[in-house]
Amino acid sequence: PMVQMVPGTRTAFKKPLFDFSVDQMRLVLGDLEMLLLAMHGHQVEHTWESHTSKERLVEEAAKKRKAELKSDAQEQRIHDLMQRQPSWAQVTGDVKETTRNVFGVCYAVLQHATEESLGASEVKALRGMSNLTKLDGLEEFYQQLSAEGMKTVKENQAIFDDKCIVTHLRRTRIGVVANALSLLTQHCAAISAKCFEHMLYF
Repeated sequence: PMVQMVPGTRTAFKKPLFDFSVDQMRLVLGDLEMLLLAMHGHQVEHTWESHTSKERLVEEAAKKRKAELKSDAQEQRIHDLMQRQPSWAQVTGDVKETTRNVFGVCYAVLQHATEESLGASEVKALRGMSNLTKLDGLEEFYQQLSAEGMKTVKENQAIFDDKCIVTHLRRTRIGVVANALSLLTQHCAAISAKCFEHMLYF
């Protein structure tokens, strides 16, 4: 290791930043869970008593497998619909860039224990980003999605015969996905703001 002739005192560990970041990361995990639930859909699972017959168990396993295949097909259709929108790449790109830079800055600030300037590359990248709380391309994504939905024409009788509840509709589930990504960026932005409070030298 490099020998320092006059080493300075190490700064105290930034526990308030650590605690705040952990709380926000729990919210980020909740956003991701909401996203996964919207993509996969809600499946009701039944738990049977131990005396349930073997035939009944086999039947329930077959039903569960059929439901899983149906859920996978729905997930693929939802993903394809979102990916067709021109602004979807901008939305996902902004989420990836924000999370990568914010988590990198948070790690660098927590690890920094001297009074020297912080020269992390993530800090430079974060300085160049604006409106962290706003997800780029989200408004355009909603507009493009609505425009595509207007192209689909359904007969009145088909609308009346539709037995889907609101939570099963693709439009509703895509809205939940977009909202989860928007909340994720807001929680990351909160971590970023807290990091700059503890960056006295940068």
